[in-house]
Amino acid sequence: HMILSDGMGYGSAAALDSSMTVALLSRLIDANVSYDSALKIVNSALLVKSGEETLATIDIAAMDLHSGQVRFYKAGAAPTFIRRNGKTGYVDSTSLPVGILSSVEFEKSTLKLSAGDLIVMVSDGATTSGVDWIRHTIDRFDEADGLQSLCDDIRTTARLKRSDLRDDDITVMAGILRKR
Repeated sequence: HMILSDGMGYGSAAALDSSMTVALLSRLIDANVSYDSALKIVNSALLVKSGEETLATIDIAAMDLHSGQVRFYKAGAAPTFIRRNGKTGYVDSTSLPVGILSSVEFEKSTLKLSAGDLIVMVSDGATTSGVDWIRHTIDRFDEADGLQSLCDDIRTTARLKRSDLRDDDITVMAGILRKR
């Protein structure tokens, strides 16, 4: 699993919301709770956490390492980029984050990936200047440079491209499917 959550807002409160979301989701998934049930539990936890509005995005890529099947579960999350067979596209979502409404559902999609295919997840702070430059960065990524260099490149470039004065966090994580 790859799980990314972005707490809405800023500072330590947003960081706490995203950390709690990822920790709770991870525990529930490890306990074989279905994704939909885990989403409802996390949503309820955020709704009752405090008297203030508490929101967080959820972005999950669940991989079956034997078949290459990847299921994407999104709730208010930024696009997830996929480089398959050397071409980069993305899985987008129009759903709301958790913690807003009492009823929430994931936007779901599935792709079959092969050895060498790449998944890149980002928080919305990376996409404020659009997504085309991220696709181009992933297209020209050389695996020999390592995933950390790709994540650093996207994060640094996103920060440099910021045209607004918001200081939004920029989180980037990446994984490559490898054959063993």
